[in-house]
Amino acid sequence: MNRREAKTVPVHELPTVLVVGCTREFVDRCRESAAKTGAIVRAADLTGAETMASTCHPLALVLTVQHYQANRVRFDELASSAESTLVQVPDEAIPQDELEAMVVTAVTEARRVRSSRPPR
Repeated sequence: MNRREAKTVPVHELPTVLVVGCTREFVDRCRESAAKTGAIVRAADLTGAETMASTCHPLALVLTVQHYQANRVRFDELASSAESTLVQVPDEAIPQDELEAMVVTAVTEARRVRSSRPPR
């Protein structure tokens, strides 16, 4: 199969983890963790979270507890509307093994929930 014959998967169909309001270094750490699930990572600043979530339909939203507590209702509604699992990390210094466990669990849970719902 040549390149023209290969099917292109739109970004909104790829399994995605959305990291909100975090540094590039932390996003890279999340990317390592998400790779274990076959998901890609997209990043958004705090003001662009809704737009990015509506575009990529993430399985998980990752943000710090501090960002979550600053606007709980907003992030709860965003996770609900995107059918995403919300991952609140204590801070960006979380050990990699703990981050990985949280991301893998969140992606697994979101996949379970989405697969149990009737098709749209």
